[in-house]
Amino acid sequence: LLGVLTVESASDDSICVRSQQVVEHVADLFALVLRYSKVVGQSIYDRNYFVKLLDNANAPILVTDRRRRIKIINRALETLTGYSREEVLNQDVVRFLPDTDQDRFMSAVLAALGGRSTRNLEVKLPTKNGTGTVHIALSLAAVKSSFGEIEGVVVVGQDLTEHHVRQEARALRLLRLLFRLLDRLRLGVLFRGVEALVLYR
Repeated sequence: LLGVLTVESASDDSICVRSQQVVEHVADLFALVLRYSKVVGQSIYDRNYFVKLLDNANAPILVTDRRRRIKIINRALETLTGYSREEVLNQDVVRFLPDTDQDRFMSAVLAALGGRSTRNLEVKLPTKNGTGTVHIALSLAAVKSSFGEIEGVVVVGQDLTEHHVRQEARALRLLRLLFRLLDRLRLGVLFRGVEALVLYR
Protein backbone atom coordinates (compact mmCIF):
# COMPACT_ATOMS: atom_id res chain seq x y z
CA LEU A 1 0.00 0.00 0.00
CA LEU A 2 1.56 3.29 -1.13
CA GLY A 3 -1.16 5.61 0.17
CA VAL A 4 -4.86 6.37 0.22
CA LEU A 5 -6.74 8.59 -2.25
CA THR A 6 -9.96 10.08 -0.83
CA VAL A 7 -12.65 11.52 -3.12
CA GLU A 8 -15.66 13.34 -1.72
CA SER A 9 -18.83 14.37 -3.45
CA ALA A 10 -20.72 17.61 -2.79
CA SER A 11 -24.09 15.89 -3.00
CA ASP A 12 -25.37 12.80 -1.26
CA ASP A 13 -25.49 10.98 -4.60
CA SER A 14 -23.21 8.01 -4.89
CA ILE A 15 -20.25 8.28 -7.23
CA CYS A 16 -21.19 7.11 -10.71
CA VAL A 17 -19.29 4.32 -12.50
CA ARG A 18 -17.60 6.83 -14.84
CA SER A 19 -16.34 8.90 -11.92
CA GLN A 20 -15.15 5.76 -10.17
CA GLN A 21 -13.09 4.78 -13.24
CA VAL A 22 -11.53 8.26 -13.32
CA VAL A 23 -10.70 8.00 -9.62
CA GLU A 24 -9.10 4.57 -10.15
CA HIS A 25 -6.98 5.95 -13.03
CA VAL A 26 -5.90 8.91 -10.92
CA ALA A 27 -5.03 6.51 -8.06
CA ASP A 28 -2.97 4.39 -10.48
CA LEU A 29 -1.12 7.52 -11.66
CA PHE A 30 -0.40 8.56 -8.07
CA ALA A 31 0.83 5.04 -7.33
CA LEU A 32 3.22 5.24 -10.32
CA VAL A 33 4.48 8.66 -9.20
CA LEU A 34 5.02 7.39 -5.63
CA ARG A 35 6.82 4.26 -6.87
CA TYR A 36 8.98 6.39 -9.18
CA SER A 37 9.85 8.79 -6.33
CA LYS A 38 10.84 5.84 -4.15
CA VAL A 39 13.07 4.49 -6.95
CA VAL A 40 14.61 7.94 -7.54
CA GLY A 41 15.11 8.41 -3.79
CA GLN A 42 16.79 5.00 -3.54
CA SER A 43 18.98 5.78 -6.56
CA ILE A 44 20.10 9.08 -5.01
CA TYR A 45 20.79 7.30 -1.70
CA ASP A 46 22.77 4.55 -3.50
CA ARG A 47 24.73 7.14 -5.50
CA ASN A 48 25.63 9.17 -2.40
CA TYR A 49 26.59 5.98 -0.54
CA PHE A 50 28.80 4.89 -3.46
CA VAL A 51 30.44 8.34 -3.66
CA LYS A 52 31.21 8.22 0.09
CA LEU A 53 32.73 4.75 -0.22
CA LEU A 54 34.79 5.86 -3.19
CA ASP A 55 35.93 9.05 -1.51
CA ASN A 56 37.02 7.29 1.68
CA ALA A 57 38.77 4.36 0.00
CA ASN A 58 42.49 3.98 0.77
CA ALA A 59 43.30 3.27 -2.87
CA PRO A 60 43.65 6.21 -5.28
CA ILE A 61 40.64 6.19 -7.65
CA LEU A 62 39.43 8.32 -10.52
CA VAL A 63 36.67 8.01 -13.11
CA THR A 64 36.76 9.52 -16.59
CA ASP A 65 34.19 9.88 -19.33
CA ARG A 66 34.72 8.49 -22.84
CA ARG A 67 36.84 11.54 -23.78
CA ARG A 68 39.23 10.94 -20.84
CA ARG A 69 37.92 13.94 -18.89
CA ILE A 70 38.15 13.38 -15.14
CA LYS A 71 34.70 13.21 -13.55
CA ILE A 72 35.50 11.78 -10.10
CA ILE A 73 38.67 11.79 -8.01
CA ASN A 74 38.93 10.54 -4.44
CA ARG A 75 40.85 11.90 -1.44
CA ALA A 76 43.60 9.27 -1.63
CA LEU A 77 44.58 10.47 -5.12
CA GLU A 78 44.36 14.11 -4.02
CA THR A 79 46.72 13.35 -1.12
CA LEU A 80 49.21 11.44 -3.29
CA THR A 81 49.48 14.03 -6.06
CA GLY A 82 48.74 17.29 -4.23
CA TYR A 83 46.08 18.25 -6.80
CA SER A 84 42.63 19.21 -5.52
CA ARG A 85 39.39 18.07 -7.12
CA GLU A 86 38.69 21.53 -8.46
CA GLU A 87 42.04 21.55 -10.31
CA VAL A 88 41.51 18.24 -12.11
CA LEU A 89 37.76 17.89 -12.75
CA ASN A 90 36.91 17.97 -16.47
CA GLN A 91 40.63 17.94 -17.38
CA ASP A 92 42.13 15.33 -19.72
CA VAL A 93 43.70 12.72 -17.42
CA VAL A 94 46.61 12.25 -19.84
CA ARG A 95 47.92 15.77 -19.18
CA PHE A 96 48.89 14.70 -15.64
CA LEU A 97 51.13 11.88 -16.90
CA PRO A 98 54.74 12.22 -18.09
CA ASP A 99 55.31 11.84 -21.86
CA THR A 100 56.99 8.45 -21.28
CA ASP A 101 53.78 6.93 -19.84
CA GLN A 102 51.11 8.60 -21.99
CA ASP A 103 51.05 6.09 -24.89
CA ARG A 104 50.81 3.04 -22.61
CA PHE A 105 48.06 4.69 -20.57
CA MET A 106 46.14 5.66 -23.74
CA SER A 107 46.29 2.05 -24.96
CA ALA A 108 44.86 0.88 -21.63
CA VAL A 109 42.06 3.48 -21.80
CA LEU A 110 41.15 2.39 -25.35
CA ALA A 111 41.15 -1.24 -24.23
CA ALA A 112 38.81 -0.38 -21.30
CA LEU A 113 36.48 1.53 -23.64
CA GLY A 114 36.45 -1.63 -25.77
CA GLY A 115 35.40 -3.68 -22.73
CA ARG A 116 38.85 -5.14 -21.90
CA SER A 117 40.30 -4.49 -18.45
CA THR A 118 43.97 -3.72 -17.79
CA ARG A 119 45.80 -4.59 -14.57
CA ASN A 120 49.09 -3.45 -13.04
CA LEU A 121 49.99 -0.72 -15.50
CA GLU A 122 52.88 1.02 -13.75
CA VAL A 123 53.17 4.78 -14.28
CA LYS A 124 54.88 7.71 -12.60
CA LEU A 125 52.72 10.65 -11.53
CA PRO A 126 54.58 13.92 -10.94
CA THR A 127 53.30 15.70 -7.84
CA LYS A 128 51.69 19.13 -8.18
CA ASN A 129 54.63 20.98 -6.65
CA GLY A 130 57.04 19.15 -8.98
CA THR A 131 59.32 17.99 -6.18
CA GLY A 132 58.42 14.31 -6.31
CA THR A 133 57.09 11.43 -8.30
CA VAL A 134 54.48 8.91 -7.23
CA HIS A 135 55.04 5.37 -8.56
CA ILE A 136 51.64 3.80 -9.02
CA ALA A 137 50.19 0.57 -10.46
CA LEU A 138 46.87 1.16 -12.22
CA SER A 139 43.96 -1.11 -13.05
CA LEU A 140 41.48 0.19 -15.62
CA ALA A 141 37.97 -1.06 -16.40
CA ALA A 142 34.89 0.18 -18.25
CA VAL A 143 32.08 2.04 -16.46
CA LYS A 144 28.73 0.92 -17.87
CA SER A 145 25.32 2.55 -17.76
CA SER A 146 22.21 0.71 -16.58
CA PHE A 147 21.64 -0.13 -20.27
CA GLY A 148 25.07 -1.76 -20.57
CA GLU A 149 26.61 1.04 -22.63
CA ILE A 150 30.21 2.01 -21.82
CA GLU A 151 30.22 5.57 -20.45
CA GLY A 152 33.78 5.91 -19.24
CA VAL A 153 36.69 4.33 -17.41
CA VAL A 154 37.37 3.72 -13.74
CA VAL A 155 41.04 3.81 -12.76
CA VAL A 156 42.08 2.24 -9.44
CA GLY A 157 45.65 2.63 -8.28
CA GLN A 158 48.07 1.13 -5.81
CA ASP A 159 50.84 3.36 -4.49
CA LEU A 160 54.18 1.68 -5.19
CA THR A 161 56.35 4.62 -4.12
CA GLU A 162 57.55 2.97 -0.89
CA HIS A 163 58.22 -0.25 -2.80
CA HIS A 164 60.36 1.65 -5.33
CA VAL A 165 62.17 3.51 -2.54
CA ARG A 166 62.97 0.16 -0.89
CA GLN A 167 64.17 -1.25 -4.25
CA GLU A 168 66.39 1.79 -4.84
CA ALA A 169 67.80 1.56 -1.31
CA ARG A 170 68.54 -2.15 -1.87
CA ALA A 171 70.23 -1.39 -5.21
CA LEU A 172 72.32 1.31 -3.50
CA ARG A 173 73.37 -1.14 -0.77
CA LEU A 174 74.40 -3.65 -3.45
CA LEU A 175 76.39 -0.95 -5.27
CA ARG A 176 78.20 -0.03 -2.06
CA LEU A 177 79.01 -3.68 -1.45
CA LEU A 178 80.30 -3.98 -5.01
CA PHE A 179 82.51 -0.91 -4.54
CA ARG A 180 83.95 -2.35 -1.32
CA LEU A 181 84.76 -5.58 -3.14
CA LEU A 182 86.34 -3.68 -6.02
CA ASP A 183 88.37 -1.61 -3.57
CA ARG A 184 89.68 -4.80 -1.98
CA LEU A 185 90.74 -5.97 -5.40
CA ARG A 186 92.71 -2.70 -5.66
CA LEU A 187 90.73 -1.30 -8.55
CA GLY A 188 90.12 2.38 -8.98
CA VAL A 189 86.47 3.30 -9.10
CA LEU A 190 85.04 6.61 -10.27
CA PHE A 191 81.48 7.07 -8.94
CA ARG A 192 79.08 9.37 -10.76
CA GLY A 193 75.41 9.38 -9.69
CA VAL A 194 74.23 5.80 -9.82
CA GLU A 195 76.63 4.94 -12.66
CA ALA A 196 80.11 3.64 -11.95
CA LEU A 197 83.10 3.63 -14.28
CA VAL A 198 85.80 1.13 -13.30
CA LEU A 199 89.36 2.16 -14.05
CA TYR A 200 92.11 -0.48 -13.87
CA ARG A 201 95.45 0.61 -12.40
